[in-house]
This record gives sequence, structure tokens and C-alpha cells, in this order.
Amino acid sequence: MRSKSTAFKIGNPKFVRRVNTETILRIVHERQPISRIQIAKLTGLNQSTVSRIISELIEEEMVLEARSSERSVGRSPLNLTIRLGKHFVGGLDGDSHITRIGIFDIDGSPKGMSTIQMEVGTPEQSIAECIEGVRNLCASLKVRRLDRIGLSIPGIVDSRNQIVDFAPNLGWERFNVGEVARKLLPEVKNVYVGNGANVSALA
Repeated sequence: MRSKSTAFKIGNPKFVRRVNTETILRIVHERQPISRIQIAKLTGLNQSTVSRIISELIEEEMVLEARSSERSVGRSPLNLTIRLGKHFVGGLDGDSHITRIGIFDIDGSPKGMSTIQMEVGTPEQSIAECIEGVRNLCASLKVRRLDRIGLSIPGIVDSRNQIVDFAPNLGWERFNVGEVARKLLPEVKNVYVGNGANVSALA
């Protein structure tokens, strides 16, 4: 039996829509150039659902759709590719002394990296210092805004609630890092928090 990519077709409509959108975007990234029909076959979603999601992704400037340059009999098919240079992701890999900062394009390719020396202070001060580093790197790269940012914290992290339960190297305990980051970066759509083992590379 033909296997399908992970796509949800039942459940909470908003959640299903988001999962299906992320699934389609991942498939375009991994298999580009690819057509809408091929995506429908891979996901098991009907073509109207795929077309609706693709149209939204095109409108949001996340994907491009153009006719294939390869010669073929009849009309050349329309293929989808990831649109680069429009949507960016930020990453913070924290430690007690040095924090590494990265800005990535939507396909995961690095646009720029930097490091900052951490000063001794409260958790709130440390995060503010990191966010300032992110803003400085964005400014130097002429990146106007980030779609999402991921924070990698060495320690025991409740990723769902974005709380650092215990980070001995940083001296943090029961610190709501996600809440503080969102206040400092209100323009960023999504904030992700995890430990060094599972957020070393950002989506």
C-alpha cells in the first residue's frame, strides 16, 4: 500500500489547517520543484485543499510557482519552489558565558551568525541581552523582521509551556523564558523554546 506523508484530515480545523500547511511547505522544501498534483498524491489530501493552501503560501510569498523550463510534449507543468529572501528564522543557543546567534532563510540556509559574551545578571537581563544581539544581527544583515525564533537553553525545559524548570549552568529556575521573549519581540509570530539537545537546529 502506498505510504502517505503525515497530514491530518480530521480534528480541530485550525490545528489541522496549520499542520497541513506545514506539511505541504516541508514537502515543497524537500522535493522542489514539485507540482500541486504531486503534493496531493504524497499527502493524501484532495486537490482543492492543496490548491487552497498553495494559493495562501504564494500570497504570503513563501513559495513560487512557475512553468517548468524542461521541454515536454504539450503545456509545461507548473512547479513550486521555496521563495528565498522573504521569510527568516532566528536562533539562540545559550550558555553561561557565550550565546550563539543565527539568522536563517526559510530553507534553513544560514544568512549570518554572531556570538555575544554573556554578562552576569538576572534571567530577564540575560534574555534582553540576547534579543538585543538578535536585533543587531538582523540590522547588519538588513533583515527587517523574523517570522519565528527558537531559543536553545541548556537544562530541563518545559517546551510546551516555554518554561525553564532548571538550568544549572545559567542559574535559572522556573523561568518563563517564552513569555519574556515574546514581550521583547512582539513582532515575531512564533517563539520556540527547548534544551540544547533538541533545539540546536531551528525549523
